[in-house]
Amino acid sequence: MYPIEAEIVRQLVGTLNEMPDSNTHIALEGPRNEPNSDAQIEGRISGKPITLLVEVKRHIYPRDVHQYLYRIRDVMRRTDIDFNGSVLLLAAHSISPGAKEILRESKIAYYDSGGSLFISSQGLLVDRERPPAPSETPAIRTLFPRPRA
Repeated sequence: MYPIEAEIVRQLVGTLNEMPDSNTHIALEGPRNEPNSDAQIEGRISGKPITLLVEVKRHIYPRDVHQYLYRIRDVMRRTDIDFNGSVLLLAAHSISPGAKEILRESKIAYYDSGGSLFISSQGLLVDRERPPAPSETPAIRTLFPRPRA
């Protein structure tokens, strides 16, 4: 896992632990077999035990969500995986509004580094919407002074 992805996972754990009656930790960091997850977070959220299978991306757009859903459904069909109460969560620096809408409709949990968090699973609902994180793209500079441009 890249340092930026590891930082997003650490921010996610911090956000989860800020919630009342919650205590979570990173149980596994790094690639797993299938589905591809970058981390596994275990603990309690609002007093309920939970296991989150986290896949981290830099940015998530609707096309990424469709690809993810297709891949997960394919993996489940091919291997008969039962997640045994585990929750699939997509985490990113930023998630577009359209992608958030698709994730909510599909009941897939998500987190962005602005602090937005959505988890809907087995009697647990966490719905926290925050302003998006500042952009990480550097400002565009001109290479040449005006007369040479």
